[in-house]
Amino acid sequence: MATSVQNNKRVKTYHFHQEWETEFCFININDKCVCLICGASVSVGKRCNVERHFTKVHGNFSRDFPAGSSLRRDKITELKTTLQRQQSLFTKPAKKANSATEALFKVVHILTKRKKPFTDGGIIKEAMTAVAETLVPIPWQGECLRCLRMQ
Repeated sequence: MATSVQNNKRVKTYHFHQEWETEFCFININDKCVCLICGASVSVGKRCNVERHFTKVHGNFSRDFPAGSSLRRDKITELKTTLQRQQSLFTKPAKKANSATEALFKVVHILTKRKKPFTDGGIIKEAMTAVAETLVPIPWQGECLRCLRMQ
């Protein structure tokens, strides 16, 4: 009985509309409507919820930055840039951790391929070259690899 009742219910889905970005200063992040000004998200991404948040919490924003003006576009661009900077604080360490893991796997692959301990000088040089190719940024990579090959 319970399954038939669940099947009869329609699942409502709400989609973010791009014009809400300029109209209400909201942006879509992982299928959630997030306010660019305060960072709050609305529970259901409906126009009435987004509009209510904007008018109740940020009532002065429309007065300070009139709709359709270049001042408002510049402010929204600035808020989006700030949000991207905040998000990059979380993504950069993850990329570094992934690079370190990749370098570790390359070293382990070299050691298992040669079937020798890490005491052989040639294997150490090859492993450090693989680590440098993975971890060192591209502008400095050539100089770093040149130093490794000299020794």
